[in-house]
Amino acid sequence: MKTFRFSERRTLKVLTSFSQKLAVIVVAVGLLCAVNVKAQTPPINIIFTPTSGTTLTWEMVNEILNDEFISLSLNLPTSGTYSSIPRQSANAIMPEFTATIPDGITLGLNTFRVLTKLLGVTFSGNSGNVVSIGENAFLNCRNLTSITLPKGLTSIGIQAFDFCNLSVITIPANVTYINRWAFDENSNLTEITFLRVDPAGLTIETPLPFGANIEKIYIPNLAFKDAWATLLAGKGMGNKAEVEAKIFRIPRPPRKPGDVRIGGSVILKKGATLNIGKP
Repeated sequence: MKTFRFSERRTLKVLTSFSQKLAVIVVAVGLLCAVNVKAQTPPINIIFTPTSGTTLTWEMVNEILNDEFISLSLNLPTSGTYSSIPRQSANAIMPEFTATIPDGITLGLNTFRVLTKLLGVTFSGNSGNVVSIGENAFLNCRNLTSITLPKGLTSIGIQAFDFCNLSVITIPANVTYINRWAFDENSNLTEITFLRVDPAGLTIETPLPFGANIEKIYIPNLAFKDAWATLLAGKGMGNKAEVEAKIFRIPRPPRKPGDVRIGGSVILKKGATLNIGKP
């Protein structure tokens, strides 16, 4: 039997310890790489077109999800389909996805409610002709971090975006009605931009249409600052004076090197020409 002197045994012990640590590091790096690859996998984008009419319903969304995910050969529970099992159960097996909603669609009651794998929503088309977003349309979509509301939108229902994960929101100029708790319980929601110049004709219900964490409110024209403060006071953002302190003008678009600002928000782009007088 081979024997080792003290120095040899010490060297062997050090080498063994080093090999074990190296193995742990290799495994850890492999796990981190696997997590990183998974994180970089883009979510599936699904187009939600009503099967009939122009109103997208809860049932239609279930059917579209069913067809989409079955086509991807995703594992289902032992029985049932995505359209028949509870959405909470479907969330556990469906992948992350984003939604594209075609032009001219109205979102009905509970349309995307409780779909926690929904990360973002885009309204396609040029006219932005989505008249209303119904009650609870995106309620409890807790991973919904991004949405650009269509310019043709006029009405946002009760709890439409309650318990989502939005941080900023822009309200289109055509919106005339926002129901209570529409954007409540978005703990990261700190900024609102209103594209409407004059708040006259806009109804915002209480309580807490935008939650209680709003820090900045942007409007197009500070001449209407007092009117906006009056409208928003007592709706979870403080009294009139507190709301007024949060109101700012919408930032002007950035000016690139070589551009010339003519006045207001009008920018003459570099290389462009300006004709003054009759054409």
